[in-house]
Amino acid sequence: MSRAKSALDQKDKVIRGQLILILALLALLANAHISVLNVPKEYTFHTPPDLSLGGHARVGEVPQVSAFNFAFTMFGGVNTWIESGATEFPKALNNYQHFFSNAFLSSLRSIASREESNNRGRSRQFIWEPKATPALEQNNGFIVEPKGNNTYYVTFAARVIDKIQNYEIKNQVMVYHLIVGPKLVPRHLNPWQMEVVGQFATSERL
Repeated sequence: MSRAKSALDQKDKVIRGQLILILALLALLANAHISVLNVPKEYTFHTPPDLSLGGHARVGEVPQVSAFNFAFTMFGGVNTWIESGATEFPKALNNYQHFFSNAFLSSLRSIASREESNNRGRSRQFIWEPKATPALEQNNGFIVEPKGNNTYYVTFAARVIDKIQNYEIKNQVMVYHLIVGPKLVPRHLNPWQMEVVGQFATSERL
């Protein structure tokens, strides 16, 4: 009798151990399932890469050269006019609206409205000047200061050439100080997930 009871106790222990093991495995499976569900389905890769870092890249981290490229491309895009800034400037701001912060976009739209009469019939070229200052020349034509959380202070220079009926009315080099930060919007609106937030210092003429 005692031998049979001992055997039953032993079976109970085995069953209990197996049950604990099954529950542990189920917990691990549930955790793995949750981890799979939380894996990002989209990744942002910035190209061209920063060749100074070789093949090193971190998913979701904006390289400094990409911060500059974005700032120059977007700000230069709204400041390039083929025939008339009076119409092309506000139109460009609408086309590029997802690449600027709401506050900076509002400020640029105010400038476009205020300068509408002056910009009528005015074309504009916006040309990168990598050697405008010794500091820029020593840093490949731009200076990028990381401020954390994919926010950067970007400094670069551009030659601004304005013409009316092919008559040059402005030709000057400007230094710009722009803030680039993250922007979480649907990717079809902004595939770079970045925005020009505003200026961290007033633009200056050289």
